Amino acid sequence: MPERELSFTADARYRRGRPYTPLVSLQELDAGRVVPDARRTLLRQLTVRTGGVERFDPHDFVVVQEAAIRAWESLVRHVSTRRAGIRPDPGPGGWVEAARCRTS
Repeated sequence: MPERELSFTADARYRRGRPYTPLVSLQELDAGRVVPDARRTLLRQLTVRTGGVERFDPHDFVVVQEAAIRAWESLVRHVSTRRAGIRPDPGPGGWVEAARCRTS
């Protein structure tokens, strides 16, 4: 465990042992074993961190949830990789104040 601790920095945010980006939350929402209340929390994180809104209800049929996750994907990838023009770019694990972003 001590060797793993060396790879973490105090000024970065992590989720599931990875530097946080909205993509981490989306992947957890998509593939993680997550109860409905935790899925709602992940959705709120995505909404705040991306500034986007997509319909998603953890009590919908799985096929409907999968379609909602696909609808989130392009915005989440954009924000996770380009940080939507935020300067300076904090990079994965970096943290900035939440703001609306525009993808076009």
